[in-house]
Amino acid sequence: GDDSDSSDNESSEEQTTESDESEPNDSNKQENPAGKPATEKTTLNPLDSYTDNEYRKNFEAFEQSILDKQESGYAYHNIGYVDYKTFMIDIEHVRALMKRRNVGYCSKFIADFVNQHKDVVNNMVKEFESKKSAMSVARQQYSKSGRLDTKKVFKYQISEDIFRRNVIQNKGKNHGMIMLFDWSGSMNRQLYDTFVQTAILAMACQKLGIPFSVRLFSDNYSSRGALGFSYLAEHENKPNGVLINRDLSLIEVLKTTPKERDFLADLSNFAAIVCRNAYSMKKNIDNREVLGELYLASRKTYDFELGGTPLNDALIVLDRYIADFNRKHNLEITNLVVLTDGDSNSQYRGRNIDVTDTVTGKKYTFEYYGSKQTNVMYDILRTRHKETLNIIGYYVSSASTINYVCNKYDPENKYTNVFGKVRLVSRNENMMADRFFLVPSSTLNIDDEWDFETDSTTKVSAVKTSFAKHMKGKKDSRVVVSKFIESIAQKL
Repeated sequence: GDDSDSSDNESSEEQTTESDESEPNDSNKQENPAGKPATEKTTLNPLDSYTDNEYRKNFEAFEQSILDKQESGYAYHNIGYVDYKTFMIDIEHVRALMKRRNVGYCSKFIADFVNQHKDVVNNMVKEFESKKSAMSVARQQYSKSGRLDTKKVFKYQISEDIFRRNVIQNKGKNHGMIMLFDWSGSMNRQLYDTFVQTAILAMACQKLGIPFSVRLFSDNYSSRGALGFSYLAEHENKPNGVLINRDLSLIEVLKTTPKERDFLADLSNFAAIVCRNAYSMKKNIDNREVLGELYLASRKTYDFELGGTPLNDALIVLDRYIADFNRKHNLEITNLVVLTDGDSNSQYRGRNIDVTDTVTGKKYTFEYYGSKQTNVMYDILRTRHKETLNIIGYYVSSASTINYVCNKYDPENKYTNVFGKVRLVSRNENMMADRFFLVPSSTLNIDDEWDFETDSTTKVSAVKTSFAKHMKGKKDSRVVVSKFIESIAQKL
């Protein structure tokens, strides 16, 4: 019995102890200054702030989310001004290189080319002047001069408008043009047709007196060192800077020149460079004598091999060049024309980049795909240059690719106009150029000659069909030129 009594006493003592420990002491009951009940994790210090503790906890979670993003393929960079002069190969260097290589003047090709396309150039000039005149009339304003109009005096009792009017003529804006020509390997099949289109635009600018510059964007120009240019160090060693392809070259092949013969000499050099890299020149030039002259000159232009598509790099570099181009030529509007057959190389592979433009303070996201990065660059350029930049894209490819790209840039078909085989997409959230031409490569070749052989068995219907097809091709090819002029005239 004594053993059981002692055990009961021990158990009751344990219960009493547990009960004493479990009961909170009133002197320890505290609430923090924010009025929130204290928890086990809360330090029972009257100087602690509940709000500050919560802020610190949430901020730590935010920091961890940033680290998680970086590990999963996110990075954060700034983009500011870039010294474009390091990447520029001016036309004076190209001329010197061609002279040193004894690349001859292709007089027969130039004479044939100018004669073949002079009507198109003249029509462009005429249409531009016409639209310019129409825009000028639309901007006219009238004001009363304060002098009586003797032809209206008799109406003084019924009208107060008896004064002469002055016509105030507002001048249009000065325009310039920078053309970026894609010098990538995939361009070889439509290289000559794109050259023809570019040359026609340049000839029209030369005739109109519009300052212009045509530059190839390339990452495979082998004579950078030979002309005194050193390769750039990798930009990766610049903290938080946007990467630029160290092999990028913006090679000037045509520009405004006061003398016509200098322009034609540059055009001859450009044609020789194109001839070396084009897939098949025989289908474009049927005169064997002209073609032979061009082939002979092209053999010495081996510095200009086709490469990749560093379009996004070129757009980053071009920003300050556009500003200096405007100042040099006293321009109010610069038209940036980009001729390409595909998307740009991606600057960042395997990750998305959050980019802050340190010039405007605007934030962007560079996604993995090159085309989405190009849209960001268009937006950056437009934001920096505001109303002084007009971006026009030419996407030259096969008809099937044109359909795919059109669906990508305008999936709901809200911003697309169709002119024959040519699609014209206006600026929207998926495509940030002001106007974007989607052009089948066959449409670029402007051919005024209708070749159709007939004999005694030829049917009239066959002749009509062939002629209608030829005329439709002419219409499709000229719509690019016409709509391009319209794109410029809108900014006059």
